[in-house]
Amino acid sequence: MTTERFADNAVSFLAAPIAAGDLSLTLTTIQNFPTSPEFRLRIGQELLLVTNVSGAVYTVTRGIEGTTPASHPQNARVVCVLTAGGLDELRSEIEAEINTAVSTSLPILGQSQVIVGDTSGTNQFRQLTMDDILQGFQITSLGLNVSTVVEVGTTLSSIAASATYQSGPATSGTLSDDLGGSWTFLTPFSSGTRSGSVQKLTVNASWVVSLSATESAVTKTGTVTVNWEAKVYHGPSVVGTYNAAFITGLASANLQASRACSFTDNMGSGQYDYFAIPSSYGTPTFVFGVLAGGWALVASGVAVTSNGVTLNYDLYKTNQPNLGSTAWTVS
Repeated sequence: MTTERFADNAVSFLAAPIAAGDLSLTLTTIQNFPTSPEFRLRIGQELLLVTNVSGAVYTVTRGIEGTTPASHPQNARVVCVLTAGGLDELRSEIEAEINTAVSTSLPILGQSQVIVGDTSGTNQFRQLTMDDILQGFQITSLGLNVSTVVEVGTTLSSIAASATYQSGPATSGTLSDDLGGSWTFLTPFSSGTRSGSVQKLTVNASWVVSLSATESAVTKTGTVTVNWEAKVYHGPSVVGTYNAAFITGLASANLQASRACSFTDNMGSGQYDYFAIPSSYGTPTFVFGVLAGGWALVASGVAVTSNGVTLNYDLYKTNQPNLGSTAWTVS
């Protein structure tokens, strides 16, 4: 049986836009979010159920509890919420836990006294406790003092991790990462620091920090992932020389893991809209409303250096100028 999970002050944003039919999403940060399913999210007016967690990537069931799946733009606000459906699920879990725990009721001793098997396998009759009914020790959050999405080339230093627990604190624990870093984890195992620094020079490289924590012979694990992404540029401009300075001079620059995004630019007199992505992100499709097209590739393989890393960029331009405020969806 999957356990319904809840969190306080768990607020993040979409790292990339999602369409109404998408069944996974990526958050910019997972600070305070549950580290394992299931839990519920609200994005706009839509409720979603998280059924799998892989770092900042969540597998979701869309449009739960009578809401309608919808497309959501990059940086849309994502909140972990308690809903009527979540409370119904919690009630079902409590009832199931009680039915499992109660092997023989003893009405002569009072209805609240039952035979319960303890962790050693020995049966005893006593009153049920909240630990019998609800989940016990859990890692409720694992976070870092650095952003979980950074620009490729960024060096992370003075790295610290923090953890919170349900039915804690932990009595022992270890922090580790996929680079074999040296961590110091301080009692009561809620904060730790890493020696050295971490840098990635490859677009969409990642770094995973893991926590293993134990309390009363119960061990739980959690992870947090940092992703190194490239800038995607866009903005209105008049025709110019299509070089690195032109691309980096566009009005907007956002870190993205792919070409997919939504944006609105306001083109004045004589201005076209421009969009520049790393060549490795592939060929984009531009949609205005329900109409695709209206853009052309005007430069490819332009070497752009940002944050000490040089990437080849492709630059696209609208076919028409003077479009005013126009919203685009890129896939």
